Amino acid sequence: MKYSTFRKSERIILYALAFAVCFLLVLIFYRTFIEINEKGFEVFETFIEWMVYVFLMVILCGFLLSLANSFHEILEDKIVLRFGVFGFVHIKYSQIEEIGKFEEKNIPFLGMRFSDGVYYGYFGRKDLVKVKLKGEAEFYYLFLKKRKVNEIIFSVNKRDEFLEEIKKRQEKC
Repeated sequence: MKYSTFRKSERIILYALAFAVCFLLVLIFYRTFIEINEKGFEVFETFIEWMVYVFLMVILCGFLLSLANSFHEILEDKIVLRFGVFGFVHIKYSQIEEIGKFEEKNIPFLGMRFSDGVYYGYFGRKDLVKVKLKGEAEFYYLFLKKRKVNEIIFSVNKRDEFLEEIKKRQEKC
């Protein structure tokens, strides 16, 4: 079963943000291109600027869209938590010491970060889940760098259904 990281409204906001970034970069590119041509430079002399803008647009939009389309997957023997290109972790049911709702209000600001073996990966304060592990799991992030974590706090759409499904799978294992 797949569960989205974000609710539909949050995904729409991320899509709109990606569109805004593309639109802004196109406007900046267009303005720069016009200024360069007004000064009498040849188009081929501005090739580096073209590539820089295209590269920035692809990278920024790629990060936002990968995050908007990320999901968590419940498999027969493990959970796969995905956070777009920002990272992923595979957790076997036997590694889970405790899993449940996370309702604390005193948590770090929204985003993704590591702190003392805890990974925080959320963009809203609703539908948070906390997974405490018996040992450590390897969290792969940005271009397959590894970090050991023993606790993960993340958001998931349909949290109650997600937790119920995991508990069913844990009982089978």
